[in-house]
Amino acid sequence: MTATPPESIREQRGRLVRDTWVTWALEQAAPKPHWLIGWDGLSKDQREVDMRIGEAAAAAERDRIIALASQLRAAIPADHPPGAQASFADYLRVTAAGDTP
Repeated sequence: MTATPPESIREQRGRLVRDTWVTWALEQAAPKPHWLIGWDGLSKDQREVDMRIGEAAAAAERDRIIALASQLRAAIPADHPPGAQASFADYLRVTAAGDTP
């Protein structure tokens, strides 16, 4: 398996930001023409902005996942039977139900 080069990940995130922006712009009553410019039509500087936004969103989501994983570890009772484990998916189901620790 080949790892994805970091630049490719940055570009993927930037493209996602731009695609989301254009989708939003198309929903507006009178979008400005420059709002509808896709990734391939952006300047290098505009692409850099979208990649930074994508990186910031990914970092925030990574931090949220790490915090949830930490809460999961803290929520497992100390007296649980040997070999018993709660999965991260179990924790997400519990928190989705509103039982956040």
